[in-house]
This record gives sequence, structure tokens and C-alpha cells, in this order.
Amino acid sequence: MRGKTDFDLLPPRTARHIQEIDQAAIGQGETIVVEDIKPTAGVMRTFHISKVPLRDVNGEIVGLCGIARDITERKRAENALRESEEQLRNLIDAMPDFVCFKDGEGRWLVINDTSSQLFRLENVDYRGKKDSELAQASSILQGTFLTCQETDARTWEKRRLTRGEEMIPHPDGTTRTYDVTKVPIFHPDGRRKGLVVLGQDITKRKRLEREIEERRSYLESVLACAPDAIVTLDGQHRILEWNQGAEILFGYTQQETAGRNIDDLITGTDANVIDEASGLTQRVLAGGSVSPTEMIRYRKDGSPVNVIASGSPILVENKVVGVVAVYTDITERKRMEQQLQQQERLAAVGQLAAGIAHDFNNLLATIMLYAQMSLRQPDLSPKIAHSFETILDESRQAAELVQQILDFSRHAMLKIQPLDLGSFAGKVVDILRRTIPENIHLVLEIGPEDYIIEADPIRIQQALMNLATNGRDAMPKGGELCFELSRTRLKPGDEPPMAGMSPGEWVCLAVSDTGTGITEEVRSHIFEPFFTTKEVGKGTGLGLAQVYGIIRQHEGYIGVETEIGKGTTFRIYLPASEAEEKVAEEESTAPPQGQGETILLVEDNENLLKVGRAILESLNYCVLTAANGREALVVYEAEGRVDLVLTDLVMPEMGGRQLMQKLKQMNSGLKGLAITGYALRKASQELEETGFLDIVHKPFDASTLAQIVRRALDAD
Repeated sequence: MRGKTDFDLLPPRTARHIQEIDQAAIGQGETIVVEDIKPTAGVMRTFHISKVPLRDVNGEIVGLCGIARDITERKRAENALRESEEQLRNLIDAMPDFVCFKDGEGRWLVINDTSSQLFRLENVDYRGKKDSELAQASSILQGTFLTCQETDARTWEKRRLTRGEEMIPHPDGTTRTYDVTKVPIFHPDGRRKGLVVLGQDITKRKRLEREIEERRSYLESVLACAPDAIVTLDGQHRILEWNQGAEILFGYTQQETAGRNIDDLITGTDANVIDEASGLTQRVLAGGSVSPTEMIRYRKDGSPVNVIASGSPILVENKVVGVVAVYTDITERKRMEQQLQQQERLAAVGQLAAGIAHDFNNLLATIMLYAQMSLRQPDLSPKIAHSFETILDESRQAAELVQQILDFSRHAMLKIQPLDLGSFAGKVVDILRRTIPENIHLVLEIGPEDYIIEADPIRIQQALMNLATNGRDAMPKGGELCFELSRTRLKPGDEPPMAGMSPGEWVCLAVSDTGTGITEEVRSHIFEPFFTTKEVGKGTGLGLAQVYGIIRQHEGYIGVETEIGKGTTFRIYLPASEAEEKVAEEESTAPPQGQGETILLVEDNENLLKVGRAILESLNYCVLTAANGREALVVYEAEGRVDLVLTDLVMPEMGGRQLMQKLKQMNSGLKGLAITGYALRKASQELEETGFLDIVHKPFDASTLAQIVRRALDAD
């Protein structure tokens, strides 16, 4: 190699590079150190090259000394370490958790991007600073840094990993919860070396935990407060949950039932009940369900209890792991049903009695008034007076008896209110879905119009339930039960769908089934009380009769369309609501004696007319009489001046309402009182609109008559 140049030994490009380094060393007169990559035996290697100028005694550069060390392996190790550190740094920065490294004195060394953003250190020189120093630089995070310092100290003291939750203000303005883990690192001699801090944002998890806990508490409260017995079972029919409702219904405490087989607990010794209960539980465990079904179960004391039971599977990841069963005590309902059956029969008796109540009350009124008049005679002997008192007392008892009979009928006062039949029918259908057998498909069809009526919700619901029951019984093998609402407008001259319907707006409710249909012979009797085609014990014969009475009480109409083998449709027409009811105002009391006023008394019962006139004249009134409405018009026109009209409502030729209407046309300020032996519905509203101030109910006595008459005359 002696005497040869770089160009003789190296590739031209490499030789030129070496020559440039040599010239730089000679030109600068100083040692130059460079790292260079050179091909060696076909492999690129890295060399550490030093070029040192050589000088003579005069200091002149006379040559160069070059030293080259092969550092390829060292460079590879350094590059590998650098790449590893870069990868680790990228990994740490990519972590959503915050990561911090501190030295043994608690000074911050390295943090990831999450930490930089969370602790607002993007533009802060945090390296080498302790928590106490960083706390002074941030008022928002002051508490966080000081808390961190305290937990660091506890970690060093315990000399092991520690973990805890810390609340840290977030840059978005919220305060979040972090699960913070701290790992201390020590030198072999035990001295502190460093601390690794990891923090995971668990705010969402904590919120979910709170929500789960709240939900659990809510469900526990529901279970505790639910009146029904709610029981959960595992796959072997063992009891897991037993709420307070179950304790009350069956008599066992939760401690007594835990882990016990429910089939052995509430089925008594009846083999049929035991087999039924086990079969129902197995059905649910197989993925089915038990719709609300009436059955008998047994209490701890061995007594039977009527319940409605239902069951559903408990699913975990679409796998049945247990059963939830609900038992509703219907013992009281059963008792009420028996009472209702009796009341329905008595109601029919009351309805029958209502037909004769008017005449009977006329008789009682006559008897009572004549007895009172006789008692006013000055020369009446004590014995005769006692007889009249007895007659009066017996008459009052008879009047009370009539009223009691009428109370059983459907002629009692209804609680009328505006009712949206559309939404109401929807609620009834929802109830029916829980009670009608599953093989019957319920359909509700409601048009876009309004369906407001004035009705008693309880009675309307009873009518709909009766019709649904009738449809259910007509479809023992299943079918479709449809409720359809529509509006009908009848114009004057239009042929009404039901005879007697007047022009106006009507709401139509059709209840249809796809059952067996009704024969023509049965159809002609279906609304008659006690008429039934069912076997003894299966029906009272009052269901459809009750529906008919309810609809007629609401001034509605009901008809039936049927075809054997295809089904039956009941159509109900009810007047659409136009205005809300007005509340009647109370009248002030007045003295019972008259002041010579003229009263027109109108009554078709001759005896009552006579005694009524006598009573009123004894009270110092001038009394004119008439036997019906037409005769009263003649008397009124002839007399010219009348202070009060006291008229029966139901009379031949012209009734009291029509009479009052005509008299009001003649004298709008004329006052009127209605006399009736019927139990009236909507009496206050309808009669007030006609012009009557009050009602005198038959039978009445002289004192009652005097007070009502005086009050009416004194009214403004």
C-alpha cells in the first residue's frame, strides 16, 4: 500500500470523499473526526475516522495520520436502541391513559401526550420539577398536584404498587375520575430509583356503575313495593328471589324460601296442581311463556288461594337461565265477582221496579199528604192522630223501600264527563290483551276524526268488556275480535242506521267477532234480562242486557248484525260531544209560608192534584190546577199571571218539559218546579236548561213541598 493514493485503493467516489476530509484537516490544521460509511468486502460498514495533521520541527504540515475504527456493530446497537425507544414513545403517546415517569426524588422526567393535555403541560418545562413546583404554576390543578405528591409518598412508604381513585379537573371543564396506579422502582441497594404513574379515565365506568346501582335499587324497590308476588327461579326450579308481595300472599319469609323448590312449596298436596306447576315452569325454561292464567295455589297454612299467574324466561346472552313468575291474588276479585252477579240480578229487579215506580210513588205521595192534612185538623182525637201518624210512618218506609229497589237498577245518576272514546277504547283493548286467550287476535281500528262523547267511563268500559266477553265465548277455537271507531253525521231527512236516531253527529263503535254467529231466534231475545244460551253456571244472561241498558242510559243505540258460521257485529251509536256540562248552583233557603203568590199545579193523578192543592192553599198560596200540559196552557192564558209552575214531568197529551218550554216562550221569566216519581239522570242539567229551578221527588211530604216552593219563589 506504500506509495499508493486513495484512488489506487478505493472506489473513485469514496476516494474523493476521503481526499476532501484530508484537505479539510490540512486546511484547518486541526484534527478532524468523522463517521463514515465505506464498502468493505461488498458490505457497507461504518467507521470512526480521525485525521491528525503531522508537522515538522518548524510547525509546517508535512503529512496526515489517519486512524479508522470499525463501529458498525456499535452503530447498529445504537440505531436499534433508538428505534426501540421511538416505538416505546409512540406506544406510550398513543395510550388513552396518562403515563408519567418520575425520578427517585419525585421530579418529572417523561410524560405521554395524554398527560401533557390533561395536566396542561404542553408549553410548560416540567422536566426536573416536582409536584409542589407544578402546583404553584396552576391554580386549577394545584389540588391535583398536591394530592399526587401525597399519594407518591404513601407509595414510597409501602414500597409496593398502590392503586386508588383520584378526581382530576379535565380541560373540557368537567371533573373526571381516574383509576391511578403507582409502581415504585428501587436500586439494588434499596435507594429510590423512579416511579411509574398510570391513570385510566373511569368516569364513564363510574357513571355506569352508579346507573346500575340506581337501577338495582329501583328494581329492589319495585319488588319490595309491588303488591303482586314476584318470584325468580333457577333452572332447577329453586327460588332465588321472593319479594314482600310473595311473603304476604303465601305466608313464607324470604329466608324460608331461599333455595327451595317452588313446586314443593306452594302447590299443596294436590297432584294435579303439582303437575301443572312443574309443567308451566318447564315450559318457560324451554323458552316459552305463561300468559296470565287463573289457577289455585296454597299458602303456608295449607289454605288455597285463587291467583292469576304468568311467567317469562330470564335470558342471559340469549340463553334461558331462569324464570320470573308473577302471582296476583284474586281472592277478593272472586268475591266481588260473586257479589256482582248478585247485584246484576238485583239490578234487573230494580229495572222492573222502575217501570211501576212512578205510579207507586203517586200513591204514596197522595197517602202521605192526606195523612199530613188530617193531622192538621184541630179537633182530631189522639187515637185517630196516632193512626194517621202510623199511616205517615208506614208510607215513608214504603218510599224508602222503593228508593232501595231503584238503587239496584240502572236508573241511578251517572257520573258524566267528556270522554275520548278513541284513547279509551285503546286502553280497554290493552286490558283485554292481558285477559283474552292468545288464540284470539285483537284489532283496534281508529280513524283520524275526534271521538269525544259525554259518558260515564266505568259504565262504558263495562259495556265494552261485556261485548268482548261475548265475542270471546263465540270463538272457542280462536279468531279475530275487532274494535272499530268511526263518525257518522245524520242530516235531516237521512235514513238513520238505527231507528230513533236524531240528526246530528254520532260516534260509532263496532265490535266484531269471527265466531259462530247467532240464530234469528236467539237474536230476537239477546238483549232481554236473564236470557242465555249457555249451560247452567256458565252465564247469568245479563251481559248483553246490561250493555243495552248502559247504551240507552247514554242516549245511544245498539244493534246487531250476524251470520251463522261467519261472526257477529254489534254497532253502538253515541252522540258526539258538543259542550261540557254546567254545574248547577245551590239555591238559598226560604221560609215555608206563602205570601199569597199564585201557583199553577199540573198533575195527571187526580188524588194527588187535590191534596197538593189543599196543602199549598194551607200554606197561604193561591192555587190553579190542571190535569195535563195542554190544559195548563189554557189555564195559564186565561189567568194571565202566575208566579210559579209546579208540574209533573210525565203526563198524557203533554208532559212537564214540553209545557215548561212553551210557557217560557210566553214568559221567559216564569219560574218552574218539576215533580217526578222517576229516578232521573242528568236531572240538574237537563231540567235547568228547560227552565226548572229544582225537582220535587215523589213521594214528598208537606214540609218538603213548602220548603222547595218557597226557595223557588225567592230565587233571583
